[in-house]
Amino acid sequence: MSESIRASIERAMSGDTSPPPEAPIEAAPEPAPAPVEEVATTTLPPESPRPRDETGRFIPAKAAKPATEEAPPVAKPAPEKPPEVVAAPIADGKPAPAAVEAIKPPQSLTPAEREEFAKAPPVVQQAIVRRERETQVALREAAQAKHFHQSFQQALAPYQGLIAANGGDPVKAVSGLLQTAQALATAPAQHRAQIVANLVRTYGVDISMLDSALAGEAQQSQGFDKESLLREAEERARKTIEEQQKQAALAQYRTEVEKFASEHEFYEDVRVDMAKFLQAGLANDMEEAYKFACDRHPEIKRVLSQREASKQAATGAQATQRAIAAASPVRAQPTSAVSVGAKSGASVRSAIEAAWDAAEGR
Repeated sequence: MSESIRASIERAMSGDTSPPPEAPIEAAPEPAPAPVEEVATTTLPPESPRPRDETGRFIPAKAAKPATEEAPPVAKPAPEKPPEVVAAPIADGKPAPAAVEAIKPPQSLTPAEREEFAKAPPVVQQAIVRRERETQVALREAAQAKHFHQSFQQALAPYQGLIAANGGDPVKAVSGLLQTAQALATAPAQHRAQIVANLVRTYGVDISMLDSALAGEAQQSQGFDKESLLREAEERARKTIEEQQKQAALAQYRTEVEKFASEHEFYEDVRVDMAKFLQAGLANDMEEAYKFACDRHPEIKRVLSQREASKQAATGAQATQRAIAAASPVRAQPTSAVSVGAKSGASVRSAIEAAWDAAEGR
């Protein structure tokens, strides 16, 4: 290099534009000779003498006893590399927590409670969901038992006097009737006749009237009306078809309702109000009824308003960040004084000042 950088800068700052003095050219040092690689020599072991027999003559190679050959070395398997443990990304000196799948809050909670449920730790959320599931199972079983009890009581209500006359225990009374019915259906003919005879004596049935009733049924069975039987069969078929169509429509409606409920968060909270709007004709479909019901539910409306405010705040913050980034000037990399001076055609001093300003971001 003909001139040092410091001397060039001092000369440029003093206004001296004369060419710098050339330094004497030093002879380049001769390159050192490349080292000669030593060739490794391997000393071969002396060749073993050819075996001889008892008389001193050489033994043919085929007849010679082969020397014990050493088994080739078995290559040892390379040690298995332990699996690499990928460390979690570290932010602010702390490992980033693993992604946890969001737990859906129980529908029995109110909208405000579901908002707080999302803020609870995962362990607490799982405990709440588990207890909710156990509670639902217990309530379902209790509801089934209650329904059966109410149905049983309603069926026995007209016969409370008869049950009281026979001991007052409805369970024993029903059990005895069922035993008699089973015996009449499955017992031998003689045993069934004895049961009927006991019933006739117990309830005082007139034998002659029983005989007339049995004879009348035999005559009616012999003179049946074919047309009436066909009409009854057609009526039963029509009712069966109508019932099947009704069940199919009901199943389709249930499927649509379940799908709608899975896609709308507050369905369980407003389904009663939705039904009122639909029945009153204030809504044309479930979607419109859902919007009306959510808008008229104070707690749901407050939750939705809070979510919208948080969303707008996040959007405003992002917009502010983008605006700040767009307003910040793009600073180019500082160029050398020689290149700036060559492009602008100015002096070396102006080139240095321009490079200095660019480095300071002015």
